[in-house]
Amino acid sequence: MFPVAIAVLATFIFCGMVHDAITTIFRGKASFFFSVWFLFMGLAVLITKSLKNNFSGQVWLVRAFLNLSIISVCLILTIYTVESLVFGF
Repeated sequence: MFPVAIAVLATFIFCGMVHDAITTIFRGKASFFFSVWFLFMGLAVLITKSLKNNFSGQVWLVRAFLNLSIISVCLILTIYTVESLVFGF
């Protein structure tokens, strides 16, 4: 129904919203941290796909390191983005 890129981003954002809903229930305070984080991870998937990055030929340890690096960069971007939005930078 939708272009692949939009469907991928929508799926990631929806999953982030589910995580945010669960944390909101337990914390009693609304947060959109996971939605932003999953948005960045969805963008990372699209970027690596467009660059035709394929790590399948690498040994497991290299693949794990590369994937954890991508997730970590997305987390750092999320932390700075959320802090910027909260503090109005």
